[in-house]
Amino acid sequence: MRVLHVAGNLDPASGGSTSAAFHTCGYLREHGVDAVLAGTWRGPGAADYIEREWPGLPIHGFVRRPPHHYWNSPGLRRWLRTEVPAFDLVVAHGVFKFPFVDAGWAARRSGVPYIVQPHNSLDPYDLRKHSMSKSIYGPLIVRPLLRHAARVIVTSARERDTLVSYGARPAVDVVGLPVAGPARAPDGEAFRRRYGISPSAPVVLFVSRIDPKKGLERLLAAVRHLRATKPDIRLVVVGPPDEEAYERSLRREAERLGIANEVIWAGLVIGEDKWDAYAGADVFALPSDNENFGIVVLEALLVGTSAVISNEVYIADELAASGAPVYVCGTDVPSLVAQLEKALAKHDGAASEHSTTKVAAAFSPEAVTRATIAAYESALSGRGAQEPLR
Repeated sequence: MRVLHVAGNLDPASGGSTSAAFHTCGYLREHGVDAVLAGTWRGPGAADYIEREWPGLPIHGFVRRPPHHYWNSPGLRRWLRTEVPAFDLVVAHGVFKFPFVDAGWAARRSGVPYIVQPHNSLDPYDLRKHSMSKSIYGPLIVRPLLRHAARVIVTSARERDTLVSYGARPAVDVVGLPVAGPARAPDGEAFRRRYGISPSAPVVLFVSRIDPKKGLERLLAAVRHLRATKPDIRLVVVGPPDEEAYERSLRREAERLGIANEVIWAGLVIGEDKWDAYAGADVFALPSDNENFGIVVLEALLVGTSAVISNEVYIADELAASGAPVYVCGTDVPSLVAQLEKALAKHDGAASEHSTTKVAAAFSPEAVTRATIAAYESALSGRGAQEPLR
């Protein structure tokens, strides 16, 4: 089976959908699938970080042209028209920007089945952003893109249940994302030394894109409350900003709250350093307004770190029911404070070991890749349309 994955942006700070695309490709290749990755980038060398993680993964990158925000690339468009016929299946990791529509159209012209993975871009929460343009683009572009798709793959049951299809009736599969543990034992002490954090200081860790939906304002307010009883508390924010102006506003908010010295802005941290961060934290926090999956939550659990997440992280119910050390809060400061206090007060090695086992079994690359290949085989055979979406 030869499968082309199309990601919009291959640059290092591109976000979760790109990470899902290249990791899926890597694991597929380990299972004998000839997976290839294509997308746009700022220039040659931008995807070196992918090649370091997955040596031998074929990557085709193309420079963006205006309008850059929509990842427009005439070079990618031409390449897709020429090369898509050589593939058995095309997978588009998004819907609202040029590369995904170009991939769908190229596949249709060539008679090649294609799959759409929206990565929550068809959730009502996400559709509120730029709602006017999406209200036009959805029926005109997204509906036929979904209608002609062999299937749609989403990452959680709640994402499936909230999916907006603009009247199309695609077959929908729920397939989680692969999450592998670290290659070596993480060094939490090294993480603390790197940022000058005392071994005894309670550390709350945030790892994700710095985006308004992630609940960072609430997290800053919660740290201010917690400092009253834990004066040496530290919040470490790991991740690139979607917009630098937003990060600057968060830094100003930390100053206004009087906790600027308690917050460490670590920026983008990848590889072994990221695993060290998980291991060096007392609790991981992701109090998002909306999250269709949450790989970072599972990564924290894999190293035995408790997690506080909002009830809008779509795998929250499954994780809480599994017995993992997951504390679910609302999207308000008091409940976030309460759950952080519980997580910081409780250190249960047995629960951590249990969570590692459960997460490793349910979201292991082996299990997820098998489910992914099964969905691809169904797409190629035209099997199994599920219940129509509203």
